[in-house]
Amino acid sequence: MSARFDPSMWRGRRSAQRLAVLVVAALVVVGAVVLLGRDGRSTAVPTATSSSAAVTVSTVPSASRSIVPSPTPACAGSPGQYDAWDGVPPSNAPSQTMLAPTTGVVRPKPSTKPIPLVVKGLVLDTSCRPIAHAFVWAFHRDPDGNYGPDASPPNDNLFYYQATVETDDAGRFELTTVRPGAPTGPSHIHMLVAEAGGRSRMSLEIWFADDPGLPSSTSQAVVARPTPRSGGGFEIEVRIVFDPPSAG
Repeated sequence: MSARFDPSMWRGRRSAQRLAVLVVAALVVVGAVVLLGRDGRSTAVPTATSSSAAVTVSTVPSASRSIVPSPTPACAGSPGQYDAWDGVPPSNAPSQTMLAPTTGVVRPKPSTKPIPLVVKGLVLDTSCRPIAHAFVWAFHRDPDGNYGPDASPPNDNLFYYQATVETDDAGRFELTTVRPGAPTGPSHIHMLVAEAGGRSRMSLEIWFADDPGLPSSTSQAVVARPTPRSGGGFEIEVRIVFDPPSAG
């Protein structure tokens, strides 16, 4: 006796097949989401295989990416102008000193009350190594904004505040002085830096970060931030990176 066709049984089988297809599709979608992760990168996910072993999906190791070296030196040279130098260093220059008038110059008492200032400096090369026994000549205006008794040639190097120091073995120097005044523009300290036996001398300016006359662009000077000292006045830290042109 042949089996009788029952339409209800066919519909039941079709429904079961459709349900099975939907379940498989949902599992595939969930597996893809877990595999990619929220940020779109692949993550390690165990996947069933015939031997029940775990399979790890990973990206290309970052170490295999090409690395382009930066053309910028570790310590970029400070903004300044380089000129030829005769290479004759001063004799017995200390690493710490107080700025004093040029020999033969009498410093008048300023009408503006002087504000004590200590300058702590460090001279480095472009590899960030300290330069020992480099010479730094510093000079600036007095609190009233005057350089000296005569600012015209040939007496244009007669200053009320000036001194020369030689960096110690750690490339450091220290100056005791007062905050300079300025008739116009930012208040500043001039510094000339050179190495003994070198052929170039760098000229640069030190500006103060709290100066109301500071221009919007400060790329042409080293800007230092004054911090109060317990005994009164301020101190600044100045880092100078000496990068003379190569001898041609």
